[in-house]
Amino acid sequence: MRAIGFERGFQWLDGSFVEDKQPRDLDIVTFLYRPAGVRDRDALAAMMHANLDLFLRPRVREVYRLDSFSIDLDGSPEGLVGTSRYYLSLFSHRRGDTLWKGMLQVRLEDVQDDTAALAALELGPEGSWQ
Repeated sequence: MRAIGFERGFQWLDGSFVEDKQPRDLDIVTFLYRPAGVRDRDALAAMMHANLDLFLRPRVREVYRLDSFSIDLDGSPEGLVGTSRYYLSLFSHRRGDTLWKGMLQVRLEDVQDDTAALAALELGPEGSWQ
């Protein structure tokens, strides 16, 4: 996202990895501030269309093997609240027993977090190198 100009925002990360079971998937809700120069919806739509591997759900699932949803933080306040409410209710409970679970929030501005996350992924689930 940073490579195409999205430098501010955050992501909610969810999936079976936050539960006590073998991870099968990753769900990401990305809250983005528009890049400089992308002020209106038409410019944002053009930018998203030019980067379908990052914004079109089926392409994101195929390329990165995750479910991804994007929310425009520069959009309407009512839309932001409604969309946030939907995703919070969708991802804050386990399926089946509706037990509360957590989500991770990661800021896009924290490049050092990316380095730490990549290092952790290389270690694997048991803390040993793969």
